[in-house]
Amino acid sequence: MPSPKPVEVKRKITARIHGVRKHGWFAGMHWRPDIRRQLLKARAGDKKRTWSKSFDAGLFEIKKDYYGIDLLQEIRHDRKINTRKPPYTVLELGCGTGRLPSELIEGLGEGVRMIASGVRREAQWSVQPNSSKIDWKVMHAEGLSKRLKAESVDFINSNLAMSHTRHINRALKECHKILKRGGKLLFTTVSYENIHTIRETLRNHNLFRVVYNKPTPIGDPARLICLEKL
Repeated sequence: MPSPKPVEVKRKITARIHGVRKHGWFAGMHWRPDIRRQLLKARAGDKKRTWSKSFDAGLFEIKKDYYGIDLLQEIRHDRKINTRKPPYTVLELGCGTGRLPSELIEGLGEGVRMIASGVRREAQWSVQPNSSKIDWKVMHAEGLSKRLKAESVDFINSNLAMSHTRHINRALKECHKILKRGGKLLFTTVSYENIHTIRETLRNHNLFRVVYNKPTPIGDPARLICLEKL
């Protein structure tokens, strides 16, 4: 097979760069078109700016607009009743601009290892107040065990990121792999289809115990779900 001409290669590279500039979010990444389509569709259907607001949400917005609970107190309580030796490891899955993990690590104080992840590296990560104290990672919810050790995380928080995962059943299994026994997964989901898949996954696989499943300030079908690893 003949090698592509330099002009053709240049044209393809230019097209990908243009795609990234125009759409952002993996638009030029030909190797994961499924993620690209999913993210573009989610942004196009973002009538209430739920995606945009959650991407830069801090503790106040999380409590008021999404969870209806104090996330910092939730993690503090779990850390207090947890008898494991420090450090207590928290993963913020789908951290957006990085504002939330920055506020969390400031509120949780010493003895906490904070990991924050996104599907691409954001420029805002490096300018967050506590950036140097956070372990920033580029990874997807369906591939957590490729980047993190098994049973190495105590608490996973994910606002809407789990809901926008293509295969939420795979994401749940990946969370189960990296969580320590008794570790918690707290997340929001905004579709009836996801809720059905979650129920099926929990029914067919002995992975988690449901701590609670309650409505969020967004309203139906959004739910706030907390699972504990068995």
